[in-house]
Amino acid sequence: MNTANQSSETENAANNDTTHETTTNKNAANENGANENGANRNATGEDISSENAADSDAAGEDVRSESGVGPRRPRRGADSDPALERAFSEPGLRPLPSDVVALLRDLGAPPRLGAHLRAVHHVAVELLDRLGEAVDVDRAAVLFGAATHDIGKVLFPGELTGAGAEHEPAGEALLRSRGVEARLARFAALHGRWERDDATIDELLVTLADKVWKGRREAGLEQKVAEIIAAATGEAVWAVYMRLDDILTAIAGGADDRLAFQAAPRHP
Repeated sequence: MNTANQSSETENAANNDTTHETTTNKNAANENGANENGANRNATGEDISSENAADSDAAGEDVRSESGVGPRRPRRGADSDPALERAFSEPGLRPLPSDVVALLRDLGAPPRLGAHLRAVHHVAVELLDRLGEAVDVDRAAVLFGAATHDIGKVLFPGELTGAGAEHEPAGEALLRSRGVEARLARFAALHGRWERDDATIDELLVTLADKVWKGRREAGLEQKVAEIIAAATGEAVWAVYMRLDDILTAIAGGADDRLAFQAAPRHP
């Protein structure tokens, strides 16, 4: 082989090595890029690398409100609001269940909502304690319902101080999306619909707590509760109604303190 041929073969080999090295480097870069993109997804595959991810729900649906009046995205994963923490911890009312507290923190609930749910839960405990064994209810379900009945107002904060019922189905859907059983999530949707023929005693007691916490009395609702209890115990409806009236009058007597607790400013 002559010198010219040797030089040509050497040059070709060098070119091949360079080409192979370049291709390998590009593949490695692509692989690293894929890994980095993968690191920006959570365990469910949801992309969390983009700021726009905060404007989509777990299914990727955009839940932003252009008007600022409709549903908004809960502040999932945000640092807990000190004002919300004070609504949970200030003395005067029974504490909310720990799982409800964790959920409200995760959703970035408004402090006023935390205070309201705590007040209604407090009244539900007192109501059940005073009723005692007079009525067969699912105590845990009633207390969970009282503690979460308005959770849909995380999505519709305007309904915290204004009229509206969009938070009701939204609250049930929100709880179900977080793995809450249907039998427990239903209170969020049904607490404002006590006049239904198929309303259960558990649902009615949640609604009753949501009324009397602020001293409001609803004669039709109380009559319905009395009739269900009377049917279960064999007592006369009037006798049950009289006892229930005494219980609710005593609970309503603390309404001013509970209203003050909900309205209290909770600045740093």
